[in-house]
Amino acid sequence: MVGTRVYVGGLPYGTRERDLERFFRGYGRFRDVLIKNGYGFVVST
Repeated sequence: MVGTRVYVGGLPYGTRERDLERFFRGYGRFRDVLIKNGYGFVVST
């Protein structure tokens, strides 16, 4: 199964993976969250 990857930009310093997990929880299931410097990706199932 191929998931959808959503780019999330402009993240403030100190944003954690669980912060994005909490935010995207209301939009459905997701498989992975990855955060880099100021941006991240959320991968749906």
